Amino acid sequence: MVERNQPSQKPPAAELDLQHFPSRAILAGTQWKRAHRAEREPWFFASAGSGRFDLEEPMGTCYVANRAEGAAREVIGPEFISTGFVNRQLLKDRVVSTVLMPSDLTAAKLTADGAFAFGVSNELSATSDYSICQSWAAAFASHGFTAIWYQPRFSPAKGRAVAVFGDAGAWTEKPHETTSLESVVERMPGVTIVDTGKKNSFDIRDEPM
Repeated sequence: MVERNQPSQKPPAAELDLQHFPSRAILAGTQWKRAHRAEREPWFFASAGSGRFDLEEPMGTCYVANRAEGAAREVIGPEFISTGFVNRQLLKDRVVSTVLMPSDLTAAKLTADGAFAFGVSNELSATSDYSICQSWAAAFASHGFTAIWYQPRFSPAKGRAVAVFGDAGAWTEKPHETTSLESVVERMPGVTIVDTGKKNSFDIRDEPM
């Protein structure tokens, strides 16, 4: 018997057929939000394994959210949940860009009821064991999915994120519009920004969802 207080999410079985896994179409031209360092391109497809659903080279994964606040929470979430505030230094030189999806996607929909029958739980969007998440991403990609639709770790309400699969590295697609990350966080109820004058103690990346 499996104890309820123990993690239960497993990697996909080698023989698991994901052909009929629940899917969601994402149309080209739809707007999404992406938090990133100001000097970098908004579209960056990570393959280093530091992101939840990173694919291995030559492919990579870029993470976008449906709301600016959702994109911001993935940057500030670890610090705010741990300390109750956000260090202003963490926000420096970071922006939230509105990007247009460059092509139609077929996303594996982790938030669908039918995902459970394939062995997927909400742990897949929250576990710190990224190796499990990345094994699912590789399995979805091998079955023809071009993205993953999921609920990001630090957005408990209606926030949704998409892990987009593509060629690894930076793309030169320009943002539709850009605003500072600080201005987004300032509008978030109950979130306090403080000036500590110290370097943030967390290793925050731009693709952590």
